[in-house]
Amino acid sequence: MRTLFEQFFVAPMPVLWVLLGGLLLWRWQRTSRALFAVGTVLFLLACVPVVGKLLMWGLASGAPSLDMTDDRRFAAIVVPTAGSFVDGAGRWWPEENSIRRVVAGRELQKQLGIPLVIAGGSPRANQPPEAVTVAGMLGLDGPAVLLETTARNSSESGAAVAGLLLGKSPLRVVLVTNPSHVARMSASMRHHGLEVVAAPVKRQPYRFAPDTWEAADLIPQDSGLKLTRRALWEYTGILWYLITGRLDFSDLWPSTG
Repeated sequence: MRTLFEQFFVAPMPVLWVLLGGLLLWRWQRTSRALFAVGTVLFLLACVPVVGKLLMWGLASGAPSLDMTDDRRFAAIVVPTAGSFVDGAGRWWPEENSIRRVVAGRELQKQLGIPLVIAGGSPRANQPPEAVTVAGMLGLDGPAVLLETTARNSSESGAAVAGLLLGKSPLRVVLVTNPSHVARMSASMRHHGLEVVAAPVKRQPYRFAPDTWEAADLIPQDSGLKLTRRALWEYTGILWYLITGRLDFSDLWPSTG
């Protein structure tokens, strides 16, 4: 159901709905032309990289950034997986984003000296838990590496990680994930009582600040549409969680503790 919901609202579908309205109202020329004009403008904006970067910045800002000079203690570093795939021989491999996230989390663990939690279950039938797949490939084991193998999405990951850390103090964690995923994942953990700071993987490309702008960012291009589509996918996922009661509006606001 959620996948169908997302397909209706992720770019370029909103533009197509507006254009379809213009086509259906063809007999009413003024209304039809207005809808076609709005649809064209929306499509052009969706293709402008600076628009996608702004949307990404909003997602990456979903939790306070980790400050390495902060002397507060953390219970764990949390890394949600990002999928796995099966090859022709029936062997399962972690997706690239899963590897990037876990490698970044492992490097951070070496600096902070706290447990590393890799969260990822089996979204598909006959699929080994994603946490097991990526940990096995990278050779991660031992008491400092905790694998959460039941969660199938961000909402379930938030609940499972909170349950895993129940009774520990403090209930404060460092989230390592892609910038676009920070808002939804951190909100899911806050919903279950955790305080979250983030150390996003590849944060820099999505910073929306004057020193990162380029003239090309103002020109419609395929890369801009990809950024916008990815951002709208996450915003739609957050909206779905709100509609289905998996998140409250209060969970969306970062806490600085």
